[in-house]
Amino acid sequence: MTTESQAPGLSTTQAAVQIVQNMVQCGMEGARYEQQMSDLHALMAEWAIREIQKDHPGVTLEQATHEDNELQPYAEAYWAATSAFFRKVFQACAAGA
Repeated sequence: MTTESQAPGLSTTQAAVQIVQNMVQCGMEGARYEQQMSDLHALMAEWAIREIQKDHPGVTLEQATHEDNELQPYAEAYWAATSAFFRKVFQACAAGA
């Protein structure tokens, strides 16, 4: 998946760092901000589902995020992976500041 704001050749994490840096450094308003947040969320979901599929092959994003499955090990792994993704992104942003 490549989001609207993702430059070709960037990893998912690098693209997310770019979005966060642009949001912080350039500031954004209205529709542009909403699009960037949507892109950032899509990158997070993409990264997290890839991470959990290593131990839970075949699990889809819909399964991992469905309310009925919230206590399943793969759902818990998904939410832990989303947290890990943002830690990676914000640590990279801080290192680049």
